[in-house]
Amino acid sequence: MPACLLTANIVAAVRKLLRGSMAPNSRQKKYSDFKIFFRRSKPIFRAYEKVDTHSHDLSRTYSFYSVPGGRIGGQEERLVQIFFGNRPFDSTTQFVSDDKSGIPSRQLRLLTESGALLQYYREPSGAVTCLLMPAQVENVRGREDFIVLDRISSPLRLLDRSVTRRHWRYFISYMHCTCIDGDPNLMDRARTAWIRFTKVRVVKNAQAGTVLEKWFWKSASFALTVGLSGFLLLLLPKAPTPDVSKVQVIEEAPDTTRARNAEAKRLDDIAATISTMSRDIHALKSLTSAPIAVKVIELPEKPKDTDTSPPPAKP
Repeated sequence: MPACLLTANIVAAVRKLLRGSMAPNSRQKKYSDFKIFFRRSKPIFRAYEKVDTHSHDLSRTYSFYSVPGGRIGGQEERLVQIFFGNRPFDSTTQFVSDDKSGIPSRQLRLLTESGALLQYYREPSGAVTCLLMPAQVENVRGREDFIVLDRISSPLRLLDRSVTRRHWRYFISYMHCTCIDGDPNLMDRARTAWIRFTKVRVVKNAQAGTVLEKWFWKSASFALTVGLSGFLLLLLPKAPTPDVSKVQVIEEAPDTTRARNAEAKRLDDIAATISTMSRDIHALKSLTSAPIAVKVIELPEKPKDTDTSPPPAKP
């Protein structure tokens, strides 16, 4: 083979390898697609908030933010956060000691609530994880820490407005259902119940799974238990049924019959005697327990002695 042809084949193989490394599903391509979404995310969600009248009350109360790079400075290139801000909802009085004098003093402290958050995070593989975090009141834990709303293998899908608009609707409904001054309608409650039922939830920093999975495994466990019990019953040997045709009727001897009848009559007589004795005992008990009648006889009074002799003569 000529040297020029060999060189041409090597160059073609290298070019093919380079094209393969830059295939549409490669990790580098996913990184670049997420960068496009990163730059467009702020105007996209700002437009959703402007058009969606159901979110306007929330925006006025909490303030709305769409921050590529995250709320802490916007420096994280793998992160896009859309959220409602903090706002005070109550106040409390607490005692705070002065460092110099050591005498406690009363101070007024505001209690705050933070709004819900919709987050897109690009993982090292290039896939994007979409999370929903509920509105949180200070020192009060919600039903879940967050919900894994979606996992997108190709960030190019985030440039499709139907995907981000669906996430936006879930975000607004979740905010209305979890904040203390929300006004959820029937659709908001249905959406929130649906994502809680079908999506993975994290509770107390531990994955709780979906409600659907719990119901499925409970139903499967019950079915397997009942089915296994029935299967084991089928495996147990059955007791042999007697063959009626082989049963023999044996006639009893006359002497045996007479002796059995006499014994039965004697037992009946003993039972009758015991019954009679029992009745007599009960009669005696009733006689002894009856009160004794006492008749009071009045005796005639003793006659008084009458002295008819004349009084003694005076001297």
